[in-house]
Amino acid sequence: SLNQYLKQVYEDTSSALVYLGEWHSHPNANTQYSENDKKTMVEISNDPLSRIKKPLLLIVANKQKIMLKSLYIANKGELLQFNQI
Repeated sequence: SLNQYLKQVYEDTSSALVYLGEWHSHPNANTQYSENDKKTMVEISNDPLSRIKKPLLLIVANKQKIMLKSLYIANKGELLQFNQI
């Protein structure tokens, strides 16, 4: 149902709102992306329907009540990490 909702928002805004990327949390206090994360982001960047060549990936983790976060950008088959968010 989320895909249907996003499609409706896209149509209602005359294509003004577009997809930027993905986010999720890691329960083990590690914000390093997995091979599955990388594969997914590369697939998204190669999919013409996503309309974004360099999607973002945000990973959030909790470690002793401290929120850790890492932001990556898919670029030419790799995930590049932003040093600070």
